[in-house]
Amino acid sequence: MPWIPQAPDSKTLRISRILQTTQLVTGLIFIPILFLLCRRLPVHVGWENGFFEVLQNVVLGVGMLASLLMAVLRRQHVQRNFWLGISLVWLLMLGRELSWGAVFLTPAGFGPISGPYFSSQLLPYRPAIAAIGFGILAIALLLIALAKPLGLLRCAWQRIALLPWAYGLCMLISAAIGTAAEGKLGSFGHDWSNAQVVEEGFELLAYYFLLRAQIWSFTRWLKP
Repeated sequence: MPWIPQAPDSKTLRISRILQTTQLVTGLIFIPILFLLCRRLPVHVGWENGFFEVLQNVVLGVGMLASLLMAVLRRQHVQRNFWLGISLVWLLMLGRELSWGAVFLTPAGFGPISGPYFSSQLLPYRPAIAAIGFGILAIALLLIALAKPLGLLRCAWQRIALLPWAYGLCMLISAAIGTAAEGKLGSFGHDWSNAQVVEEGFELLAYYFLLRAQIWSFTRWLKP
């Protein structure tokens, strides 16, 4: 089945506005609560292989499996290829979070604040990681191309009012806070107390909002 642009009816739009406004308000309340909580949690919560890191891997794994399920549910539609491609993107993010398998090795070092340190340089297949990553990305892009992206864009634009903007905005805010805590914006954020826990906590939250945005897109925005 090809992409068939179809504008949503007024009832669908009204429900969407109510739900997304609720989601935005909930997210904007939870984000500062998580920020304050992260600054008071034990430092080991933000370590590699710590609580937040494990939850990040769980969310990424769920995102990959959810994408595969979406591909199965839309197997009669051209967008099946799109969700297969997205599943590979989740796989790439999961591989990055696992340091391509290095986290299963003995730590290469340990710091009282940063915790255990794992290095992909110690992996016997380290020279092949870049090729594997680019290969997976190339297959993902090919699958997305096979999903008739122009038809996808027309459908998405026709139903732009159902864009998951609330989840997207919360994801961007979470990613910005995590990036600041990591020190990529200079001293701002990186000087926060418990900055590493804040970074990992908000990276987890960004992944969560990304997954929720995808589920919303599947069930509403890109629904045939």
